[in-house]
Amino acid sequence: MLRYDPGLKIVAAAQKAAAAGKYEEAHDKFVKGIEELVKLLQIEQDEGTKNLVRKHVGRFLDEAEKMKQAAQTQTPPAAQRQHVLSQETKMLQATAQGVEKRARDAERGLRFAISFNAYK
Repeated sequence: MLRYDPGLKIVAAAQKAAAAGKYEEAHDKFVKGIEELVKLLQIEQDEGTKNLVRKHVGRFLDEAEKMKQAAQTQTPPAAQRQHVLSQETKMLQATAQGVEKRARDAERGLRFAISFNAYK
């Protein structure tokens, strides 16, 4: 697995460039890192390792495509993630409000039951 380190280091540099907002640089580095990994993948003998590397290469390809799109639109992937997070936050808030309402209703019902039993 050590032979994959140079390609993975290039990919790590791509991720660092992406985090810094350097999308074109990140895309180029992703492509170089992927090329290195694919070269080694072609001579890999172990099927388990091949599958693992293929999985990572697929993910890196997706990230490279996102960087290409981000460079073209200047919309950082972090902003896209933030939009998704805000939607998730709204859903969680709505769920929490529903849980709170059910808890209040249950508490009222319990108080009523206690009061009713006290006056029997």
